[in-house]
Amino acid sequence: MALFQQPASVEIEWQFAVRDLDAFRRWLVGTELDGWAVTPAAVVHLRDAYFDTSDWRLWRSGYALRVRRTGVAIEATMKARASGRRGVAVRREITSLASRRAGARSRRDEVR
Repeated sequence: MALFQQPASVEIEWQFAVRDLDAFRRWLVGTELDGWAVTPAAVVHLRDAYFDTSDWRLWRSGYALRVRRTGVAIEATMKARASGRRGVAVRREITSLASRRAGARSRRDEVR
């Protein structure tokens, strides 16, 4: 199985810092933004882990490899490192669903 089967996409991320998160949530949920409304949704638990080579080859090349697990689904994402300007970060991403081979163990499994 090829690790990255899907074409690259571009992530546009709104980055912000607030002093009072509860006040911000109240404002955001009660506000319509250009025809879009934010509504509370169910809580989703996920686990992210970042990987690199022992000599930090991915990081030095401008990328990070994130493996995300949500329930039984696992996806791998190569994310271009990018810093935000005026609260907006734009970065290239390549994401693919991944699967764990039967019998495969992670280092975390060895610690348990």
